[in-house]
Amino acid sequence: MRTKAEKLKGYVRIYCYNFGIEDEVMEMLFELVEEPKWKNRTDKQIQRVLKSLTEFTTEYQKVLIKTTLDNGYQGLIFPDSKKKQEQYFKNERPSKISALESTLAKRGISIQ
Repeated sequence: MRTKAEKLKGYVRIYCYNFGIEDEVMEMLFELVEEPKWKNRTDKQIQRVLKSLTEFTTEYQKVLIKTTLDNGYQGLIFPDSKKKQEQYFKNERPSKISALESTLAKRGISIQ
């Protein structure tokens, strides 16, 4: 007989596949559903959370899950998560243009 954790991991696997969530994110979700505040979730609750997770980029999905794991949160997505994703990419990643300029500058090419 399968344990509750094994059943939750099964639901996670199915929903990740159905929603196109990447394997690396799925592995993090396996860890999440073993946390005390996540162990008693139903398959429908897991499904709703994972469907909502698809609204975010893969990179930010990992940030959300890591933050939840690190802080023992009960929730994964909050009302301000979209805004925080925008801030994350604005502050944490250079724009494509500045990244290109940086690469070209390293090669001694100047754009004027």
